[in-house]
Amino acid sequence: MAAPGVLPLAAACTVPTLLGYWKSEYGVSYAYGTAMLATGSMVISSVPSASLARAHAMCVALYGLRLNLFLLYREIAIERFREFREKIEARAVERGSRIARTPFILSCAALYLGMAAPLVVTAQAASLGPAAPALLCLMYAGLVTAAVGDLWKTVNKAREGSDALVTSGPFHWLRHPNYSGEFVLWTANAAMALSAAVASGSVLASVGWLAGALVGAAGISFVLMQAATSLEAKQAEKHSGSPKYEEWLVRSWSGPTLPKKS
Repeated sequence: MAAPGVLPLAAACTVPTLLGYWKSEYGVSYAYGTAMLATGSMVISSVPSASLARAHAMCVALYGLRLNLFLLYREIAIERFREFREKIEARAVERGSRIARTPFILSCAALYLGMAAPLVVTAQAASLGPAAPALLCLMYAGLVTAAVGDLWKTVNKAREGSDALVTSGPFHWLRHPNYSGEFVLWTANAAMALSAAVASGSVLASVGWLAGALVGAAGISFVLMQAATSLEAKQAEKHSGSPKYEEWLVRSWSGPTLPKKS
């Protein structure tokens, strides 16, 4: 069975992103998870069961499923996230009509399609290359790191309060394991496509998908670095001067962030 083409994948990325017309925040939360789950699932059904290509697609689908389940739990169980969603929606309404959200919604859909592009390259490749097993391990490691980070932070903040500084578990080494884990996952995802194209001699044939993969990786990397940078600033404002915070800064890594403004 052939890998899905650009139109079915584009639809799988665009349709869930239309949630952004209902709630602006949903276009970058549930839409993100649903697009990854849908595109990963579409590719899973098009490749042999015992293959690295299927394991690749499975990782992306699992990421989407995990994210949506986490978002749903957080929205149902934690009031401050519902309040945060409504604040985002109020700001979006102030900026204009729902139709005015169209460029942002379409750009999100394009980003999700770029992030799914590597799946098509590996599904079509005759060989994924010698680096593929290691890259796939990095993807799953990133998936697990992000999932554990989200869970650990949620449990600890529920126990200690929403303003608590979480420095235990994966946060002992990584200040933002959810963002750092995702960064590793999506960087390795794009590298899987390049490895497969080079190994199978299909760089020219796959140039469109490879370009999409690079744009997708660059786009989500910028989003993740922007989020980590913003959280770094908020934590510094809230906890700077605290011995616990200062010691944590020394021993932990922020993950990739944007350069500080002078």
